Amino acid sequence: MAHHIELSLPAGHALFASDFMTGQVFLFDVTDPRAPRVSTRIDSVPGYRRPHSFARLANGHVLATLQFGNGSVPGDPGGLAEFDADGRLMRTSSAADARFAGARIRSNGIELLPAIDRVVTTSMPMDDERTADVLQVWRLSDLRLLHTIALPVPAGDTVVHMPYDSRALPDGHSVMVNTYYCELYRLFDLDTENPRAEAVHPTRALHVE
Repeated sequence: MAHHIELSLPAGHALFASDFMTGQVFLFDVTDPRAPRVSTRIDSVPGYRRPHSFARLANGHVLATLQFGNGSVPGDPGGLAEFDADGRLMRTSSAADARFAGARIRSNGIELLPAIDRVVTTSMPMDDERTADVLQVWRLSDLRLLHTIALPVPAGDTVVHMPYDSRALPDGHSVMVNTYYCELYRLFDLDTENPRAEAVHPTRALHVE
């Protein structure tokens, strides 16, 4: 299941791509765009399974989300892995959060905010599993998980939301998050001890006959 690649071609480095079902990561040498080739294959990440998305750091390293752990923790939460530009594993960090014990956190989308030393990840399954509708905020410099934030939903809401991906806003310390079911949320105050998420309500469109 050839899945996600980096969103931008990296200058002077191999392109990271995930094969979700096998759990492998492939690095593609695209120096000659007419003849790309696989330069490295990462068969597994110790303690984790199912790589998903990638984000390139300023030093050439790459952060990857991994959707599952090794099954040793209730909920089997995923996490983050950092690779150097050649695919060598540098470190990992778990998405497990004691305040959300047993939550099925499936680390999915990833967004970097280097100016404030933060990373934001979303949680969404790749199958019909019911998973935690949460966003997570990490410290970029050491990959420490700082906050797990449940999506704010009305009381009694039983809809599956599936926070999917995020993009940084121009202010540098907030992001927009979309869900698989076409909702929008704003995650803000990321450089504080109390980051918050709020639903974004689109302006009613003017109907012209």
